[in-house]
Amino acid sequence: MEAHLHDYITMLRVERNLSLNTIDAYKRDLKNYVSYLEAKGLSSLKAIKQKHIRGFIRELSDAHLAPASISRVFSSIRSYHSFLNAELWVENNPSQLLEAP
Repeated sequence: MEAHLHDYITMLRVERNLSLNTIDAYKRDLKNYVSYLEAKGLSSLKAIKQKHIRGFIRELSDAHLAPASISRVFSSIRSYHSFLNAELWVENNPSQLLEAP
């Protein structure tokens, strides 16, 4: 999963020309997300389901992360899954039908 995350961060830097602070926030959010998935025993991007995304967001909420921060994390996750789907690394985007927290 780390290789695809690296590709995504590179795309943000090169194609979307985002600020370094924004890229760092995406990277931090998504590294935490990937760590959560790996801790749940997931090693394949194709195995990620909506329940995993919901579980991660729930953990952030339980940790009393600010609602604005949780929204940013969710946006990062949704963007990452859209990228994975567009690059054909996954067939489905599990974040697509989820409502923002």
